[in-house]
Amino acid sequence: MPSAPDTPRESGAMRLPPGWYAVFESREIRPRRPLAAVRFGLDVVAWRDERGAVVLQEDRCPHRSARLSLGEVREGGIVCPFHAFRFGPDGTCRHIPELGHGADGLRVLTFLTREENGLVWAWWGPRASAEGTSPPWFENIDPRAATHVVRDEWPTHYTRAVENQLDYAHLPYVHRTTIGRFAKEGAPPPQMRLEDDRIHFAPGGGETYIEFRFPNLWQNRISPTFSLTLCFVPVDAERTALILRTHVSSVTARLPIVGRVFLGLSGVLNRIILDQDRRVVLSQRPLDAMRASDEVLVRSDAAIRFFRGWMNDRAWSFERSEAAGEAPTPSA
Repeated sequence: MPSAPDTPRESGAMRLPPGWYAVFESREIRPRRPLAAVRFGLDVVAWRDERGAVVLQEDRCPHRSARLSLGEVREGGIVCPFHAFRFGPDGTCRHIPELGHGADGLRVLTFLTREENGLVWAWWGPRASAEGTSPPWFENIDPRAATHVVRDEWPTHYTRAVENQLDYAHLPYVHRTTIGRFAKEGAPPPQMRLEDDRIHFAPGGGETYIEFRFPNLWQNRISPTFSLTLCFVPVDAERTALILRTHVSSVTARLPIVGRVFLGLSGVLNRIILDQDRRVVLSQRPLDAMRASDEVLVRSDAAIRFFRGWMNDRAWSFERSEAAGEAPTPSA
């Protein structure tokens, strides 16, 4: 995934529903190496503290707006490259060289984070609403399963990428040379459950099903031992990062050579399928599906209609004071 721009941008925070969003793979965040990125339309920096826990903060020193990601991680915090102000995992300024001490009122916007199932999750929304919640996941996936990852970035809004995976009717046409060969044109709609935290449907019946867990996690459960998961990571209003993982828990897949070959071939097929989707999805305008008020939805779009209603009901406009838990003070 491309890193953040060379220079900080003015805040273009996205309007998204509150929730736990998968934002990185765990392996992307390495000890003592700040990672610059864009998430939710904001320049952010991710780093690991002394305990190895992931910290996600706005990539902007509140002193003079330099990028913290250009600094270093040491003494339990991230050090600004401009004047060596050091900020802790909670966002508080712990040390100002010219003062010889920190300043509790000087803070960096800091996200609540969790690290689970090989992913880094960030809470987007008012901090108070995160209490008692946890990142979504799929209970059927064996945590010991062998995995293969395909990553991509699409120049479109997160909503278009999500809706593509909720649209079963496109399979015989977009994917006619791959997985669409098994889909019948004009097939009856699948059994579907539309719930507050998920969209679940079984296009072919049986043990195969597709499920989307709000706000950005999808699974294609192909068999009890074979699943695909896809994270739709909101980069900004015009970019979405995709993390597509193959999970195989069969004994064969764990064999050193056979497993690598199987997972490698699966990754190649997944890349082909993603590229077939990409070609069509990137043609859609407007980029943000929530602005597509003139689109005429039909019966097969029931999941998309539900998704748009869910988004509209919960969309949150970013407020720094709510996201941080308290308003940062502009000076020490």
